[in-house]
Amino acid sequence: MTERVKRAGGPARETVPLLSACLITRDEEANLGDCLAALNFVVDEVVVYDTGSTDGTVELARRLGAKVLEGYWDDDFSRARNQALAACKGTWILHVDADEVLEADARILRGALEADPPADAFTVEIYNLIGDGSRPGYTHRGVRLFRRRRCHWVGPLHEQVVLRPGHPGTVRIGAFPHGRLVHSGYLETSVVDHDKLERNLRVALAAKEQGPAEGSEAAVRALNLGRSLAAVGRFEEALEQYRVAADGLEVVVARRMACMHAAEATLELRRPEETLEWVERLRACTARPAIPDVLEAQARVLLGEADRAVALLDGVGGEAADEDGFALPGGLVETLLANALLEAGRADDAADVLLELVERIGDALTVANTVQTLGRAGRSFEVLARSLPERHLIRAAAALTMILSDDADRAAEELWGRFEGRPELLAAAVRFGPKLPPSRALVWSARLRGVGAAERCPLLERARSHPDPRERALAAATAIVAFADPAAER
Repeated sequence: MTERVKRAGGPARETVPLLSACLITRDEEANLGDCLAALNFVVDEVVVYDTGSTDGTVELARRLGAKVLEGYWDDDFSRARNQALAACKGTWILHVDADEVLEADARILRGALEADPPADAFTVEIYNLIGDGSRPGYTHRGVRLFRRRRCHWVGPLHEQVVLRPGHPGTVRIGAFPHGRLVHSGYLETSVVDHDKLERNLRVALAAKEQGPAEGSEAAVRALNLGRSLAAVGRFEEALEQYRVAADGLEVVVARRMACMHAAEATLELRRPEETLEWVERLRACTARPAIPDVLEAQARVLLGEADRAVALLDGVGGEAADEDGFALPGGLVETLLANALLEAGRADDAADVLLELVERIGDALTVANTVQTLGRAGRSFEVLARSLPERHLIRAAAALTMILSDDADRAAEELWGRFEGRPELLAAAVRFGPKLPPSRALVWSARLRGVGAAERCPLLERARSHPDPRERALAAATAIVAFADPAAER
């Protein structure tokens, strides 16, 4: 809320708010509450430009105290953002999206801005949650704080903050250390909105068709189009755009992005020789080798040079980041290292890497990889049961349902020895139990029946669904003898 102060001997005057939050929205009712709650006591006002919501976004935003402008969508992000910006009054603008939550100490953040820093704009760390949220995400930095009177947005897609007309020079950008935005849009629990990907591609194609562009402008259009094509799996076409972008971009940050995405596209296309060419271009415009090393290591594995990949990944360590604030997800380097060790015939070493990762992260995919790697190494699954923290048990149980071999049963048995009676393991057994031989399906059937879940009996499911009639008959007979269950006779 805008403050009012009383001048000595004069009328009250309205002060300029320090900080305005600026959003555009469309059908964000599920996310907006958390976003706006995090802005309480940090910003002086929230301005929302809604582009045509059909849910309760507009009503919720108003109820939570935001100023809402009901507008329209015309495939132009900068126009919509600038409409919101025009209604803001703050000296500084904080750009947030509805699926982002600000993490910051209000006193420290506001104090830093009140000190009137010399920058026109600041990059802010953005932490992107991925998967089920249990595995560390990846970070990047974006220009999210800027001076309202000096800056605005340009560009219909992947819009950029630039100086307003009449302000010569370029934006003076600093790195803001006093907060971060946590982005939840990539979580598995979020609705997969294919319309957004298609919308971005439509906007990027429209920008390309606006007319001829030269130099840096053409390169920026190509980079945006490449990213949109890659997002919908059109990697060959994306690669062509990245070539144009890398050849024409003058800003080194954008050129690094083009080279990195091009290398990733060639990996998706399984053309590792081309990956190595792009890695060399990336090395030429970066001072930090970690991300080029990770990309090269993946290419070396595809080329059958697993030992070279291991050496590269060993040199990276557990964190890969560049000078622009982009960092790969935590645990990714270790996962790639384990895969390279497997390809090099070093299953034991791969298992050790993954066991350490299970203890630290313990997401379902890591547990599944660990179980399968222990199986390949011929190691006891007891080490997994020792390494797994109890807080990761539910994700470990989910991992067991992803594994088709009897490794799932062997790992579950060791976990049962440590966590006997836990319903997470019984729920997993409902999934993998019917795939087991009758002698092992019997064990898990008895445990499920012991907690009153006879209808989830793996033996009965095996008797109903196994493709081999003899196996169906054997499972049914086992259930009749062991449990005298008449359901097995049907």
